[in-house]
This record gives sequence, C-alpha cells and structure tokens, in this order.
Amino acid sequence: TIDDYAKVAGELDGVAGISAIEVNISCPNIKAGGVEFGTNPKSAAEVTAAIKSATSLPILAKLTPNTDDIAKIAMAVAEAGADAVTVINTIRGMAINIAKRKPFLGNVVGGLSGPAIKPVALYMVYQVAGAVDVPVVGCGGITTASDAI
Repeated sequence: TIDDYAKVAGELDGVAGISAIEVNISCPNIKAGGVEFGTNPKSAAEVTAAIKSATSLPILAKLTPNTDDIAKIAMAVAEAGADAVTVINTIRGMAINIAKRKPFLGNVVGGLSGPAIKPVALYMVYQVAGAVDVPVVGCGGITTASDAI
C-alpha cells in the first residue's frame, strides 16, 4: 500500500550508509485490486509523493515497461517529487513446460529480464529522457560494459 511504502522510506531516513531510495512502483496495490502503482500516472504520483514526504533521501522511481505510456508515468513521478527515474523493470512474460503442458511459474507469468529486453529498455529510456528534466537511470538488458554506454 502507499502507507507501507511511506513507512519503509521513513524508517530508512537517516540510516548510515543509505544515500538514496530506489522505489519499485511495479508492485501491485493490494487495496486497488492488485493493479500496479506504476501503470497509472495518478497512482504513481501518489505513492511517489507519499514516499517523498516521509524521507529526506533522494528518491528514484523504478518504472515498469508494462504500461501504455511510460513517459506519462515518468512525468507524473517527477512532478510528484522523484529526484530521478530508473527505466525499466522486467517485462511480463511466461515459459511453458512442454512435458507437463503447463507454465513453469506458479503465478503463470513473471518478469523477463536479460539481453532479450535491451531493445525495449533502450526505446523506453529514449522516451523518458525526452519527457522529464530529472536524471534517467537506464537498466534492463545490460550484460556488457558497452551495453551500458
């Protein structure tokens, strides 16, 4: 919940060695039917603002690629006080166990990461960097030093 995010951020405030908080807003909002905070600009802004008010630490909002318009989400969290955004989290995917004819994962779907998502990550970093005035931390699909440059 939003209160949970704010509570944890407040508890981390002033802890030695912690210089910032990266907030994964891809998590489901259990009070809103399990919808991810990061797929809706209003929800993303609300959770970001609550965290920002609970801590003096810089906040990086880690954005989900599983949305129609990641630039809108980035603008919403930046306006709500995020000091930077991290782009992107994992992409929804699934794998099938062909011998059992069932998904490998108990939840059916899970997060796809690794080299396969690099083109998607690059595109979304490009979109977000053109939409916000806060720093953009690119991640997703990076496996070599040249991937990160």
